[in-house]
Amino acid sequence: MFARPRVLAVVQQGRDAAVRRAVPYTPDVLAETGQVARPVGELNPERFTAAAPDGRSMGSLLDESVIATKVAIRDGATVDEALRSGGSHLIRDVLTVLADTRRQVFGADITQRPAIGGYARMLNAPSCSRCVLLAGRWYRWNQGFQRHPRCDCMHIPSAENRAGDFRTDPKAYFDSLSAGEQDRVFTKNGAQAIRDGADMSRVENARLRGLSTETSHRKFGTPYRLTVDDIYRAAGTRDDAIRLLLMEGYIRPSL
Repeated sequence: MFARPRVLAVVQQGRDAAVRRAVPYTPDVLAETGQVARPVGELNPERFTAAAPDGRSMGSLLDESVIATKVAIRDGATVDEALRSGGSHLIRDVLTVLADTRRQVFGADITQRPAIGGYARMLNAPSCSRCVLLAGRWYRWNQGFQRHPRCDCMHIPSAENRAGDFRTDPKAYFDSLSAGEQDRVFTKNGAQAIRDGADMSRVENARLRGLSTETSHRKFGTPYRLTVDDIYRAAGTRDDAIRLLLMEGYIRPSL
């Protein structure tokens, strides 16, 4: 447990950096794509790192890697095997937290700009088959971002798909890969079926059934903060969502 404060400090530094890079993203994309959508307020960077993206404390989230290590030992793993298992668990959680922190900034900024109807999903290549199938789909502003652990896909704030390249076109992304990469990402049989003309959605449907959202398990009694996705679910209207973002400190009124 002596390493816990150092790990938390490093993760916090990473989250701070992720937020700094995420804050200018939406206005930059809007400018690049020729869209005008004024915000009602200003993003509050500190609020996005006050808790883990699922609302609990970062300490309790990272402690799950310790639990995973102990469970592995209980189940008969050697110390080295258990430590590798716990380390993999920690790496997965940290990468997911960094991406989710960034995505919450994107989501809040889109929500506070009423002229933006929603966002298109963009790949951050290389991507897995589950994400490829969702590339280019347009979602309303209050629809949470579907993701799996370590997913690093992005939002494009827009009323429609404006990227116009393989990052938002599943078939174009598939065609951009070598045959070997197609086999690796989609499995050999799945990739061959797609090459033979099979519908990619049907080929991948069974595997996509397990794709999770940002909602995580919340243990009874765990301190919890309202997340951006919670606000989407609770708000009946765009105005309600903006009011809750202001109330929860994710955005601040413009001066």
